[in-house]
Amino acid sequence: MESSRGKQLAQAYKITGLPTVLILDPGGQEQKRMVGYKPAPAFLQFIR
Repeated sequence: MESSRGKQLAQAYKITGLPTVLILDPGGQEQKRMVGYKPAPAFLQFIR
């Protein structure tokens, strides 16, 4: 079962599906978003 904190974060960041990877700045503001599975090369390119 998902925790209440997990539900709060999903709602705050508008996460509607898994997997979702967010890159946040130190203040918690979203900088990048990737939804769905990506092969390793695409994932590495995304996080760079």
